[in-house]
Amino acid sequence: MNIENIELRWNLIGNGLKELNRSKILNLLNDYYNTDKKLKGIIKEYQLNLKPTQVVKAFPPFMTELKCPYDGARMLQKLPSRTFPEIMTRKEYCPKCGHKNMEMCRCDNCIEEEKSKRKKCRELIERTYSQENHEKILLSLLSLKDRLYLSALLRATLSEDAKEIKPIKLKENKLAPTKEMEKDILNYLIDRQIIKVAPDSPLEAFPEDGPNYPNTYYIYKVNYLINVQDENLDHEELLKRLEYPSAEEFLSAPEECLILWKEIAYQEVIEFLIYRMDAVGFKFSPGKKTRLVIGQLLKNFSASQIWYFIYISVAYSYQWRRESGVSWKQGANSVITGIETRGQRAIAEEWEVKSFSRNFNLPASQLALVLYNSILQLGSNGYMKVPSKEIIQEKLEKL
Repeated sequence: MNIENIELRWNLIGNGLKELNRSKILNLLNDYYNTDKKLKGIIKEYQLNLKPTQVVKAFPPFMTELKCPYDGARMLQKLPSRTFPEIMTRKEYCPKCGHKNMEMCRCDNCIEEEKSKRKKCRELIERTYSQENHEKILLSLLSLKDRLYLSALLRATLSEDAKEIKPIKLKENKLAPTKEMEKDILNYLIDRQIIKVAPDSPLEAFPEDGPNYPNTYYIYKVNYLINVQDENLDHEELLKRLEYPSAEEFLSAPEECLILWKEIAYQEVIEFLIYRMDAVGFKFSPGKKTRLVIGQLLKNFSASQIWYFIYISVAYSYQWRRESGVSWKQGANSVITGIETRGQRAIAEEWEVKSFSRNFNLPASQLALVLYNSILQLGSNGYMKVPSKEIIQEKLEKL
């Protein structure tokens, strides 16, 4: 380091070096940066009353060409340690206002600028997502799928004051059997404009570097408002209808109700399949083949019976991989074949297939609870019975 070419701020030198004249300090700096002299030797030579860790801190800062964006003063930079010279790079600071040339600067000017920026962002978000810009969806136009998804979402995420939907609560309340379905439900309700982004959503939910700010947002970080209305109902009564939909409306449409039942049963099967595959170290991502096999099995078996096929098939495939030495991928692929084969044999040979109870580590989702308990009124039989239109019609007749 060429000490002679550095413009030092002598008035900011540390107390431990103030007893030395400038010539000696320049010699000391040259010895420190440009020779192999040990630091302890330098301290002894210049008779410094400093510990080794205090020496560099006492060096005077030097002037840089960078100017403070707030007051125009030339910014200073501390001299680096020769052991870790990169630590001090780009940490220029203003001698007047204390601003630091770093992203996380907390000087008064930066704090004030951040406040102003956040205020403008808040105003823009509130204008963009104002309820005045929303055309509400009529309650009567909601499909059964709309009502089921919205009911489950409200039960999982409705705020204590019943005014907003807060997806952050999904960390503790399970919306759907799988994360993929959970995300699909949110996107479905957003696309159908059944829920709308709340104007008081956290600023952090909107990426600032996006080209479409604030129209781009993180779906799990914003809050939502229910965008449904019925002129004959006040807010409280409407909320009650949405969170606790009429079982009769669902049971009166057995075909649609059966589709929803089979989809939830499929997702619960996939959830258990992934859980068991992970438990033995199989890497697995459900594809078209898996959906085809599970969908076919659900015509003859309940979700809990298919859980039994999964448990046995994963155990056999894992044992086969260990004993034969086949790859992990080949072992994982054999699981679906095993599930399919056992299902076909069970039908052909008229097995009395065992039903598995719900796994303690896989509690029922709000979606399953709404359908099985509130709508079908089957309780645990929702996953222990084979989805069928006949069961739905029987329930309707008993209402």
